Amino acid sequence: MISADDSPPCDRPNLSKDFLAGTAPDDWIPLRAPEFYAERRIDLVLDSRVSSIDVQQRSACTLEDGSAVSRSARC
Repeated sequence: MISADDSPPCDRPNLSKDFLAGTAPDDWIPLRAPEFYAERRIDLVLDSRVSSIDVQQRSACTLEDGSAVSRSARC
């Protein structure tokens, strides 16, 4: 999973209301525990943006920093 965010997916309504109000515990914000991603072999590529996608292969992406992401999963 490639994301421009610098942290894993979170529950944005809880983040914007309860967390900023100081009423939400830190562990309530993430949508999934780190184990969820590991068990499903989901790699989180955070703080990154895709600059191009190889539409022929549909499995190769180039990130803005020039690095390539090529997996059996689709970009």
